[in-house]
Amino acid sequence: MVDKWFTSRVNRLLLEATNSLERVEVREYIQKAFYQVLSAIDYYRERVGEDKAICMVKNFLDKWVKVLNPVIPHVTEEIWEWMGGKGFLSTNSWPRIVPESINEEAEVLEDMVKDLIDDLKNVLNVVKPVKGHVYIIVASPWKREVIRMLIEGKSYKEVIKTMREKHGLAGREKEILLVIQQYRRSPDARLALTTAEKEYQVLVEAREYIERRIGLSVDILWEEEAREKNIPKADKAYPLKPGFYIE
Repeated sequence: MVDKWFTSRVNRLLLEATNSLERVEVREYIQKAFYQVLSAIDYYRERVGEDKAICMVKNFLDKWVKVLNPVIPHVTEEIWEWMGGKGFLSTNSWPRIVPESINEEAEVLEDMVKDLIDDLKNVLNVVKPVKGHVYIIVASPWKREVIRMLIEGKSYKEVIKTMREKHGLAGREKEILLVIQQYRRSPDARLALTTAEKEYQVLVEAREYIERRIGLSVDILWEEEAREKNIPKADKAYPLKPGFYIE
């Protein structure tokens, strides 16, 4: 999924940079085309390693140098020649970047990983772990279903009734209401772009990276698994905002 994130992120930035240049928003164009693309490359390299990052950058290098040509023409012309490009870069057509190359789901899920690491590091600045271990807890799929029903305009009564009957949550109405209240406080349409299964998959794939960044061993658990293990605060897990317990 991180490969999809990188491809999507770079294409989004190049498309936004193109739009900024057309509006003569030069500062915004430079920020996106140069600095933010470099930032995406740095993050991706940290995630997957130098060799794979170089291979992926080669896939969009021709587009990138074309988009950067108006602001650093001499450097981009040299790169173009090194790449074996024909003619002058400045006389080549502007790269076509289609919106279909942008993967919203991949970007949302990778942003979740980055936010989770920031949250963990902030807590670790205050709390000293005893066992050097953290449980990361993925919210139960029914919580996303609650949110989708709210987005569709269903009433609280309909939502609670469905959760009781479909997911056997009779007696857990307070938990359903807490999810409803949390979404009402901070509505986020991005939640509808993802699934609990994809969230879990992305975190499992990112586990080693998370361990490197925070210096602790990591287990990824579903909320129900964590409940069975009596892990504190398991019920606090929320879609795109995994719970965690440090020990």
